[in-house]
Amino acid sequence: MLAIDVTWEDASFFEYLQCQKAIAQEEEKETAVFLGDRESGEGLLLAIKPYGGKGYEWILQGHDYTLIIGNWLEPKTRPSIMAQIHSGRSGLLVRKQPLTVCFAFSAFLAQRFRQ
Repeated sequence: MLAIDVTWEDASFFEYLQCQKAIAQEEEKETAVFLGDRESGEGLLLAIKPYGGKGYEWILQGHDYTLIIGNWLEPKTRPSIMAQIHSGRSGLLVRKQPLTVCFAFSAFLAQRFRQ
């Protein structure tokens, strides 16, 4: 589990997540969320849950990762994002060294979220 503090530039990402979560709540099931560059297609396709948990507003889950994201712009006593890298679902941690996966994922988040 990675604990990540983020200072968000604005609330636009939260607005996107809230819109997708509202769709999931209306349909009473997970809905797709894409984190990345739509033009190049590089990024992560995750499913947003219709509920939050553990004091966090959004839960996004994919084959390799789960992201639990808080609804605050500045870091607090809790991390902004809790990221879990799954070892069993796709074998990501088996195919690659754990530190390599952590560094690559941290770099991805830094590029997308401007930590």
